[in-house]
Amino acid sequence: MSYAYATVVDHFFQDELGINKDRYKSLADEMDSTFAELAGY
Repeated sequence: MSYAYATVVDHFFQDELGINKDRYKSLADEMDSTFAELAGY
């Protein structure tokens, strides 16, 4: 496998990881706020 190909693949997976990390962070934040609302009742 060439170095250029490995670099492109590495960047692709880093981008995917960033997108998924942002997606799950917003989901976790929503769950936290929902739990806080329910705990207040």
